[in-house]
Amino acid sequence: LGTLQCQVAGVALNDKEWKTQQIKWMFAHLAYQWGRPLPLDALIEELWPDFSQDKGKNNLNYSLSVLRQTLRAGLPESVRPQDVILRSSSTLQLNPDLLDDHDVVTLQRSLEAASKLKKDQAERWTQLIEQAVLSYPGPFLSDCYLDWVEPIRSTLELQVLEAAHRWLDERAAQQDWLRVIPMATQALKIDPCTSWAALHLMRAFRSSNSPNEALRVYENHRAVLERELGSQPGPEFEALLK
Repeated sequence: LGTLQCQVAGVALNDKEWKTQQIKWMFAHLAYQWGRPLPLDALIEELWPDFSQDKGKNNLNYSLSVLRQTLRAGLPESVRPQDVILRSSSTLQLNPDLLDDHDVVTLQRSLEAASKLKKDQAERWTQLIEQAVLSYPGPFLSDCYLDWVEPIRSTLELQVLEAAHRWLDERAAQQDWLRVIPMATQALKIDPCTSWAALHLMRAFRSSNSPNEALRVYENHRAVLERELGSQPGPEFEALLK
């Protein structure tokens, strides 16, 4: 989430250590799979679409060798380069035994766990959604424009916003305004055009005796809608200004 960041044995890798963009995005795709196999043919087509099959395979072999060495640095001597990324005749995958933490996996697990809670576990649901949304740092691989990234980016953002919307409806109904403010603010950071988030934030500020802050939210949201969508806030916004 956000830009790609990777730590090996607690040490962060910098951009230069990836050597090439293709190696960086190869790792990103393998990391998204998080131990699940990824077809070799699809990876070659994704990273070298304009190359012949033989040239694509050569590039893959070179990139894989460099990536294994990059990820191998800092690991125990007992871990061989070929153990870091496992290869079969048709797939690649990160070694599941070496994986530690992944922000996308953590987010998905939190949202999934929340979806399975029963009605009498409302506070636990509230905590899970609050943690998932407020810790969301930004779009999935925000600086990568390969075709496989966009559907994942859109889906994750939609899931987070849907969770935030339901959470805000629940907390607003309880008039829990102090918790509404950071959640609505975060939803607007994710998508500044979300009118429901702007409305919740305005109501929270008005109910907290901060009418000037509510007016600021309105003005900012009006400017965003006009700039991005060529539209204006609905009548419910005007009602909150009276």
